[in-house]
Amino acid sequence: MCFVNGAQRGAEFNAMTKGKKPKSSADSSPSMESCQTKLERLRVVREGHRRYVSKLDKEVSEILQRHVEPRDYERLDDIRQLLDGKQRSLSEIEQDVLSLCEVEAIDEEIERSEEVTASILHLKGKIENASKVNTSTQQHVESFQAATQPVNQNVVRTRLPKLSLPKFRGDVTNGIHSGTHFSQQ
Repeated sequence: MCFVNGAQRGAEFNAMTKGKKPKSSADSSPSMESCQTKLERLRVVREGHRRYVSKLDKEVSEILQRHVEPRDYERLDDIRQLLDGKQRSLSEIEQDVLSLCEVEAIDEEIERSEEVTASILHLKGKIENASKVNTSTQQHVESFQAATQPVNQNVVRTRLPKLSLPKFRGDVTNGIHSGTHFSQQ
């Protein structure tokens, strides 16, 4: 049985618990139709969101398979934001579907919902890992650039005094061992 809203669900429950016969399907035909139509519409909308998530998954895979350029990282960030929105939208739709679907279908609906949520989380994880690699690579490039930058061109040059060393003439005993040859000048 499909319920349009909580008030109708409460009325059905009250009628059943008081021993009264609930309204026949002929009596509630218009509301059942609108409920079925709403459920059908929600399922179609949900399927559209799921297909778009699959499209984004393919796009992320294509980006990550090639040499990733800076503009690709911007697109990956856009996709991550889109996935956040899709996850919220799908969550709201799933709650509405669960409130309208047959009791027997609830398990199947939840299972499929969790599969889609898991795929969204996995996709967001791939994007996050790619972004971490990019951040790490940028840090290495920046540190390399900083290390290879020319030293400041405004260096002051000073002249040191000339120091004369005695010439070695082959006699070790006449060497520079006394230390008197190196005095402060």
